[in-house]
Amino acid sequence: MDVKNISKTAAAVLAAVLLAGCSAVPPADSGAPPESVPSPAAIVFTDALGHEVILESWERVVSLYGSFAETWLLAGGTLAGTTEDAVSERGLERGEDVAVGGTVKEPSLEEILALSPDFVVLSADVASQVKLHSALEAAEVPHAYYRVDAFEDYLAMLGQFCRLTGREDLYKENGLAVRDRIDAVLAAVEGKTGPTALLIRAYSTGAKAKGDDNLAGVILRDLGADNLVDRCESMLEDVSMEEVIAADPDFIFITTMGAVMCCCPRSCSITSPTCAGGRVMPVLLRFSIRSLPAKSNRGRAAVLALLAAALWAAAALSLRCGSQDIPLGELLAALRQGDPSDPALRILLHVRVPRTLAGGLAGCALALAGALIQAVLNNAMASPNVIGVNAGAGFSALLAASLAPGAAGLVPLASFLGAMCTALFIYALAAKAGLSRTTLILAGIAVSSMMTAGSNALTLLYPDTAVGAAAFMLGGFNGVTLTSVQSAGWYLAAGAALAAFLAADLDVLRLGEESAAGLGLHVGRTRFLAVLAAALLAGAAVSFSGLLGFVGLLVPHMARRLVGGDNRWLLPSAALLGGGFVLLCDVAARLLFAPFELPVGIVMSLLGGPFFLHLLLHRKKGRVYD
Repeated sequence: MDVKNISKTAAAVLAAVLLAGCSAVPPADSGAPPESVPSPAAIVFTDALGHEVILESWERVVSLYGSFAETWLLAGGTLAGTTEDAVSERGLERGEDVAVGGTVKEPSLEEILALSPDFVVLSADVASQVKLHSALEAAEVPHAYYRVDAFEDYLAMLGQFCRLTGREDLYKENGLAVRDRIDAVLAAVEGKTGPTALLIRAYSTGAKAKGDDNLAGVILRDLGADNLVDRCESMLEDVSMEEVIAADPDFIFITTMGAVMCCCPRSCSITSPTCAGGRVMPVLLRFSIRSLPAKSNRGRAAVLALLAAALWAAAALSLRCGSQDIPLGELLAALRQGDPSDPALRILLHVRVPRTLAGGLAGCALALAGALIQAVLNNAMASPNVIGVNAGAGFSALLAASLAPGAAGLVPLASFLGAMCTALFIYALAAKAGLSRTTLILAGIAVSSMMTAGSNALTLLYPDTAVGAAAFMLGGFNGVTLTSVQSAGWYLAAGAALAAFLAADLDVLRLGEESAAGLGLHVGRTRFLAVLAAALLAGAAVSFSGLLGFVGLLVPHMARRLVGGDNRWLLPSAALLGGGFVLLCDVAARLLFAPFELPVGIVMSLLGGPFFLHLLLHRKKGRVYD
């Protein structure tokens, strides 16, 4: 910035406005160039890397680190730009006028400069951001590096930001008040004997115990916990399950590189009796002031109760609504009288009850299958319809109906076998070295196309099958019977039971293959059983609902927003949410063009297509799915 006309003696005046906690900058000597002399209204301080920072305006602030962006917002500031990670991973709410400048590890200098920022906030611990110093300095963009290793560091940064925004009240509310609560907690545990704990840092290649050399360890120490690493220093190099079992900690805390993972009590009990008592507690050890929804078990239980109530409400709405407008009183009267010749009773028992039951079960099954497949493939874009599992089940169901039209019980079995074979084929592709997640999705689409081509060929070779093939390919519940649902019931029950059994193991699997194996998990067996459960669920649902799309993609994401990624809560939440979601879509399909009924699969595609594109494109810069 050009300040050539500013008096050189103004530097002495600036000492009175230096920020608390920042080193004072001496007046410029007579040999300094005119550009280094700040204006009287400027703020001067030294950042975490020792750079002198001169701020004359802070209207347009860009933060390249998520927690720093949150801190600026807590100080009452507004953002002109931030990184994709701050929005997608931390859930930072931003307005339409807030741009995105790359990711934390890959910031886009061009996008940052295009925002014409007055002040850029960077992390001193991210190498790619440190490298931007020379370029930002050459572009004459004021910027500062921060490092937050403890709460006092956060408090100092918040205080500095609040002085810039003039919101000392927010410093008291979001800084001093929080410190008081922390002090109260520490005072409550002072002098008390704390529980034994083990803090583990999980990597892709293994796991190591951590002491008080990081923020999480400092928190445990201040709370009076007895960290086992102080007794077994060998854990600093490698975690031995024998040492863990012998030490018998009260709590085990696990943090991972770049993501939040949960250690499951039941799965750990394979090798550790400590975990059998359910005392392993997954915790979120990330620097964030923002409270996440339903992060406690009580909150998640409340969400499950609400989802169950919503499912019952959707079922009641499905029984009440249809192409024929029958008042609720007339339906209840028909039930009480029980006259088999009453049209209202016939519609209720032979149309709406089977349809409601089928819709609810299909939604539960497909949502569960989607959550399982996403966990096994470690791919948030995977779902039964996207990777071809539904198409494989549909082809096998049509094949069975064509070759043995009178064997009603053969269709669910054939659907399961088709779904299983397709899922195993996709899983084999996923296991190949070097196969990216996007390539896996493309492979699934190719498999789905081949299966769809096979289904179309069957309708040409067996014209009698083609009568219901069109409705089957679109997906829907028009004409579904209780017999068809009952035939698939055993497969649905087996798949749901297996999914519940695997919920804890899937949480351990999220740590990575090597870390999960180190915790005693049989990775290959867990993945195979998860694929088996997904095939049972998807195949059974397809046998009576047809090729419903995007339920297994949409619903797990919605469930994660409500209860998080712990599969012990995610799977039941996805099942309840999936059942209600499909029922509501079916009601909409029945009412939109009444008395003509739209196949519910069309409604699903209209909702799921844009959502799939959103997943594919929204995080492309972050390479989340590549």
